[in-house]
Amino acid sequence: MTMSSLARHLKTRELQYIVSVHAHGSIRKAAAEHNISQPALSKIIHQIESELGVCLFLRANNRTTITDFGRIFLSEATQILASVGAIQTKIDRLRAQGQNFYHVGATPNPALRLVPAAFIRTLKAFPQLNLQLTEDGSERLIVGLRERMYQLVIARAMSIDPLSPLKSTLLYPESGVIVSRRDHPLARKRSVKHADVQSYPWILPPPGPTLNAIEMSFINAGSVPPRPFFVNYAISIVSDILVRSDALTVLSRAVAGPLLRAGVLRTLAIGIEFRLPSYAVYSLPSSFPDPVQEFLEQSLVAVADSGGTREA
Repeated sequence: MTMSSLARHLKTRELQYIVSVHAHGSIRKAAAEHNISQPALSKIIHQIESELGVCLFLRANNRTTITDFGRIFLSEATQILASVGAIQTKIDRLRAQGQNFYHVGATPNPALRLVPAAFIRTLKAFPQLNLQLTEDGSERLIVGLRERMYQLVIARAMSIDPLSPLKSTLLYPESGVIVSRRDHPLARKRSVKHADVQSYPWILPPPGPTLNAIEMSFINAGSVPPRPFFVNYAISIVSDILVRSDALTVLSRAVAGPLLRAGVLRTLAIGIEFRLPSYAVYSLPSSFPDPVQEFLEQSLVAVADSGGTREA
């Protein structure tokens, strides 16, 4: 069967099957995800491979591994699925009484620092804009973007599969500092030893790029990473616990800046350099450019580049 014939007979759900098999590394798990039997999915894949005359996957030791031919197929399949999803999104948006309603996902830090200003900029250019903002962790936001829960996501920069359809624009890098309440016992010290901070409770972010960066900073400084007694990274919650206790945490300089200038928090003079992961704006490429989404994405980048988001 020629490629033109394949294109006439191949269904989008079969493209989704291939993407799922690669994502799970298992035909069994992909079949369960799509609620079909494993033999039925194996037959579909075999038919596609027969039509192409190449092997898309290697099966060995209960593991399904994609081949070089499969990578080519997967790259094109993800692009096709992204375009189909874009059609549905635009039709749904037009159906909603002509409103431009956009779903943006962001981690708490950029949700506070970038989204409001970028929203106002975009609203001036597109007065009918409606935006829904959801805060969550970076990894869950990326999953949500792949599932088209969001048009844009602002999350920690992370390694993305080169075959992924996601596109990203890198934003600002960040450095961090250890902070405490202003009258914390360690805040009065001119020099704080690594061992000093180990005896106090710690607030740390959930597992993910930020926690990994904090732990690696301690390790690189020859110190043991602290264990948390409270896990959260929403600044309003973290700062409230800090001022009510002897807890410590690592905050980016930009986030800590207003609280430091207000005298609510103090930095500890400890010789550890905290390089936190950069942020990035993520989206799915589309064959149908959306001027509102493009303007909103450009506004997020512009706000990130402006003096208002520079670290204190």
